[in-house]
Amino acid sequence: MKKNLLIYAAAAMTAVSATAAVTTVVPKKAMKQETLRHGFTKKMRDLNLKSSRLHARAMTRDGQLQMDWGYCENPFQAFQLDTYTVNQAIMVSEADAEAFAGASVNAILVGTPANPELMDEEEYDYLNDIESVTVWLAYDLDGEHFAEATGKFNEIAFTWSSVALETPYIIEKGKPFYAGVTYELNVVEEDGEEYTPDFGFVTDYGYPEVPNTNLVYTTVTGVDGEGDYTYADKAEWRDLADLCGNACIRLNLTGDNLPTNMVTFDDVYVPTFVAPTETLQALMYVKNLGADVIDKVNVCLEYGDGMKQIVETPILNYDYDWSLIPTPMAYNEYGVIIVDFDAPIKEGYADYTITLPYLNGGAANNIDAAFEGTVLSLASGYHKNNVVEEATGTWCGNCPMGYAGMQWLAKNCEEDAIGIAMHYADPMDVLEEGHAYAPFEPNILGYPSAFFNRNWNQDVYPTPEDLEYQLETVADVPALAEIKATLASVSEDNKTIKLDADIEFSIADETGNYAVAYTVVEDGVGPYRQTNYFSGEDPGTAYGFENEGKYVSLIFDDVARNCSHPTPIEASLPEAITPGVTYHFSTEIVLSDVKNLNNYRVVPMVLNKKFGYVENACVAKSPTYDYSAIKSLQADNTKKASIIGGKGVITISGNTDNVRIYTSAGRYVGKAAGFHTPVAPGFYIVTRGNESAKVIVR
Repeated sequence: MKKNLLIYAAAAMTAVSATAAVTTVVPKKAMKQETLRHGFTKKMRDLNLKSSRLHARAMTRDGQLQMDWGYCENPFQAFQLDTYTVNQAIMVSEADAEAFAGASVNAILVGTPANPELMDEEEYDYLNDIESVTVWLAYDLDGEHFAEATGKFNEIAFTWSSVALETPYIIEKGKPFYAGVTYELNVVEEDGEEYTPDFGFVTDYGYPEVPNTNLVYTTVTGVDGEGDYTYADKAEWRDLADLCGNACIRLNLTGDNLPTNMVTFDDVYVPTFVAPTETLQALMYVKNLGADVIDKVNVCLEYGDGMKQIVETPILNYDYDWSLIPTPMAYNEYGVIIVDFDAPIKEGYADYTITLPYLNGGAANNIDAAFEGTVLSLASGYHKNNVVEEATGTWCGNCPMGYAGMQWLAKNCEEDAIGIAMHYADPMDVLEEGHAYAPFEPNILGYPSAFFNRNWNQDVYPTPEDLEYQLETVADVPALAEIKATLASVSEDNKTIKLDADIEFSIADETGNYAVAYTVVEDGVGPYRQTNYFSGEDPGTAYGFENEGKYVSLIFDDVARNCSHPTPIEASLPEAITPGVTYHFSTEIVLSDVKNLNNYRVVPMVLNKKFGYVENACVAKSPTYDYSAIKSLQADNTKKASIIGGKGVITISGNTDNVRIYTSAGRYVGKAAGFHTPVAPGFYIVTRGNESAKVIVR
């Protein structure tokens, strides 16, 4: 399925043995379909926790600059493929060969594989029992190796093992080449069958910024919508970095002209809101791309109005007590920068740009490295209802996580958050071309994802824990506008309604930046069949979906409908905004695709047209909204059934054909068993056709 990028593909792949030239396929028994990951995660304090990283070494060798260059971060994960021979390579591109012309390749560093059956209990490190490794250089992956050397792996897994070349290779200007590694996994026999315990194809935790950073000789061509690899009939060298990460291969380089004074941003954390009297604190994780050691930087913040501040600060890192201390940063290492800047003078939104113009007192060689953002400065404001729009689909096997997250949001955050489910390519679709949310579909890179207040640059994996964390980060952020709204029916069939909204601002604005929009949201939609990749997982790991089958029948709440107008409505607010003045907006809405007129809500929003943000929102319920009450279910004009919850039973009077019962969480219980269906105490949803009722059983 299109853009299902959040699937962790963990199927076996097929590769073959390769030396100087690969010509034959050697099929082996299928191996474990899983990924082994290092115990550390991508946190700055973890990446630099080892004592050898607390004080950066001088990167020189025989008076020359030195660096261990590569595309990858540190070894983080390893894969088992359908082969007992590991063959990986990276391409040193024409541009890289141009930049490093004249430098010597002295050694090749390789990520050390892991055997999960071997563990250093004291250090809690995986161990490696593969000894021999061969590294090589070639101009053609299917041709002869013009340089080759054999060495030994380290005993500790997920570390760097270095193999020196007998004769250093001098990089020729603009002439690309490949650097690769080949080694054999251990093979053991158990119950008459062969297998390897080793996880041999080692990669980092990132994804490629350039092509050809994890070349593997394999039949694998990609991944399907179920998370399984797809195969070709013929094996060849293919780049698997998009699936598995960059290969952990680096080149030890020395030379007089290696790049220096180059630091780039890895992550930047700047608050989205600041009071005019407070300081704006920026937390930056940076990475050294040059061969020289960096110990101090000058950080420049410039607001859109021209106000500029430059602060000199040391490079920091975490020690064993989790304290930040000054720590020089060598090539490919990370550092932490914390800087306090003055808040914008004027209230409202302010654009800013952060750069690192000076390193170690000298001009940076990559001054174009910059981070751009926007901060809201407000002295006072209104309570904010955060709009959380979730991208989901019934085809998406990971989307039960979002289902659980949105249920948690509705139950626990009614005063602070409004959930809206944007379905894609299923019966509730609003994202495909021609539908209400289609303009926003290009912003969605994976399913499920959630976006707070339409900040499309920051998607959240919508588990309850991640949603709760994100809400905590915006809990104290006020809104610059307030909106209140009511609904009224204006047609006999209740299909046409009138939305009346009042909007007030806390700041002045004369740029015409603001407009009203609205989304119609329906609850109790379904049931529909939801794909569930979590079936059979460990108990307690998937909010109950681990106990369900590969497909589960669910009833969906928070479903955005195509009668919505989620984009700015022209002339809905005046060009010039005066603080404290109430602006009225009114419109009629035809509920063309709402199935149950008792179970819908309208979410009117104040939009910032410049940034696309939702400034504030509220909820206006259907004039007949009564989702928690006992309702009559009606499939047509002749067959009726009324539903009543009693003590230990659900009583159904009238026709019970095709009446189905679900828990309040949407889990399918079963069909109605006649007029009296015994069930455990709790809340239930009972459906027939497009109608539904929620009942209480005591």
